[in-house]
Amino acid sequence: MKKTKLILSVILVYTAFFIPAASMGQKNVYQSNWQKENIQCNFQSEEWISKMRYDSESKLVYKVSNDDKNLYVRLKVVDKIVQKKIMLTGLTLWIDLTGKKKKETGIRFPLKETNRRDFSSPPALIEEKNIQAEWANKFKKPHQIELLGFNKNVQSEMCFTEDSTGVSVEINMDSLNNFYYVATIPFYKLFDTLSYQLDSGNLISIGVETGCFEMPAMPSGGPGGPVGGPDGGINGGERPQMGNMEKPGMPENTMPNMENIQMEMSEMSQPTKLWIRKIRISRK
Repeated sequence: MKKTKLILSVILVYTAFFIPAASMGQKNVYQSNWQKENIQCNFQSEEWISKMRYDSESKLVYKVSNDDKNLYVRLKVVDKIVQKKIMLTGLTLWIDLTGKKKKETGIRFPLKETNRRDFSSPPALIEEKNIQAEWANKFKKPHQIELLGFNKNVQSEMCFTEDSTGVSVEINMDSLNNFYYVATIPFYKLFDTLSYQLDSGNLISIGVETGCFEMPAMPSGGPGGPVGGPDGGINGGERPQMGNMEKPGMPENTMPNMENIQMEMSEMSQPTKLWIRKIRISRK
């Protein structure tokens, strides 16, 4: 009788403590979706957009999937400021096999525009139509990407997406100028033994990070106007009012709102970041 009570006590203790603890550990796990068909940057298909999640802080919509050969990461970017940030300052996708936030293995594409003259102007003043027109040219295949940490002997290597590395990135836009991104990473580039990774139940993490806009130095005349006299105006005259500033050749009613420009410049000066933690790779 005493032995029976002891066994029941052990069972109750196990049920009370160990099972809830195990459940808590599984609560925030992101289960990678099984990829049934060949993935393409076909944003119009139901399979492409189903089960995508939205992160309010980064304003990114994302989805992780895999088949028996590759890991796939999808992004949808609707926010125009985040789009512009990606276009001008680049995007890096990090893969951490330890499930944390290590930035050792990654894919950088698009690359930062290092020779762009528009960097000398506030990003909000770059005309939207010019940005959209550049997407098509920038992402024509083959395009160059930067691989970080995939080769243990080389910290960084440049390659074209259609070479023998197997790593690829595709980008597309729809008629509403929504931005779609898909990265394909072969498992053999990540794991020495894939079966061990799957059977062990280890979780991975994926990070998404843009660059940021480096604000130009403030003119010596101060924020109130161009370089000039002691009042910051031209030849010492009065400072022009921000609301009355006009861009040559631009009608007055089409001038951008300076408050909106300041807000956008503030957002552009901070990188957009997203970490998808505790990802479990699916098995067929």
